[in-house]
Amino acid sequence: MKTKVSKIVSYFGYELGIFILLGIQAFLNREMIINMENDFYSYYLVDFSMGFNSRMLVGSFINLLTDNPTASWLKGFMIAVLVIALLAVSLVIGRIIRCVDKEKRNILYVFVLFFVFGTLTMYGFSRYFGLLDVHMFLCALLAVVFATNKYLRWFVPVLCVAGVFIHQGFALSFFPLVIGAAFYMTFTDENKKAKKAVFVLSAAATVAAVVYCVTIGTETMTITFEEMCEIV
Repeated sequence: MKTKVSKIVSYFGYELGIFILLGIQAFLNREMIINMENDFYSYYLVDFSMGFNSRMLVGSFINLLTDNPTASWLKGFMIAVLVIALLAVSLVIGRIIRCVDKEKRNILYVFVLFFVFGTLTMYGFSRYFGLLDVHMFLCALLAVVFATNKYLRWFVPVLCVAGVFIHQGFALSFFPLVIGAAFYMTFTDENKKAKKAVFVLSAAATVAAVVYCVTIGTETMTITFEEMCEIV
């Protein structure tokens, strides 16, 4: 049993180390998590029953999970999402490190350290706990990973649309990463037509979602901003 555990730890050494570092970083921001801004709860309490528009997707998911989303329940949900994000990043980075030639890994380690400890990278998700950015980031991360798989890549446009309905800021913040990865994949040798189709569909679906949210979507709202604040 100990041998199996040691083999697992040895194989996932990169992932485990990165996850521990990210966990320590989040722990150092625990005061921000404990003293979460009350305004951030609004993002988790509005859903598609109030209008089919941006910022409503996460609240609609919450509505499926519970009929009584108390402050403590919401905070627990957000902590779980943060842990999932840290774990996902650890798995992806660990995979990237193992795929790089050993003589080039020293350069990669520098970028990994910057990504783990950078002020505008993973640090922000615990420092500004409660914002929807972590949900958009997960959509983008999954989209980039899915783009490399011949079966899952067809879900990339869906994830892009989901990102917009989490918050339309996805189009300017995380979508460039996704579309950049999709564009890069079109230059690889295997099945270029399918990869080009994913690139075009992802771009078209995201643009269509943004246009909808800033035009038609606003007309679907059944409550005013003031009424939403009262509900919160």
